[in-house]
Amino acid sequence: MSDPYAPPKAEAAGEPEIGKDSADLFIDTLPSPALRATGVVWLVLGLLSLFLGLRMLLSLRESSVAAALEAGQVALGISAFAVGSALMRGRPFAALVGFALSPFAFGLSLFALVTGSLAGLFGLGIALLAVVLTAVTLKEVAKVGRARRALAAVKS
Repeated sequence: MSDPYAPPKAEAAGEPEIGKDSADLFIDTLPSPALRATGVVWLVLGLLSLFLGLRMLLSLRESSVAAALEAGQVALGISAFAVGSALMRGRPFAALVGFALSPFAFGLSLFALVTGSLAGLFGLGIALLAVVLTAVTLKEVAKVGRARRALAAVKS
């Protein structure tokens, strides 16, 4: 018989318990509000990057440097979309990709601000917010990923 006055045992760092049924595992696969906010911030950063790429396409003279900047903005926008959706699905590797992308997002937003677009100021803030929220939700991303793998093992 166990001691009724003993403190409760904490489970290990958000890992799914052995013996959880599929309903409990499904609940663990749902992203928390903070993780959803992180995904939305990355999606907004992607939209902003695509918008800034279109702005550069319309305003800069055609040269190899301008083409590289435009391609960089579009690639950053598509990558930010991918990072946002992968984070909400519990892929921890997406957080590393997001950390690698953030200096480029910051630099391209700074370039947009210097060239006269106030959207660059918004981009600087969003890039900083994306990095902070990604760092804050790293454990939640890993927990969602573990729960997805455990649910897949239960279903098969």
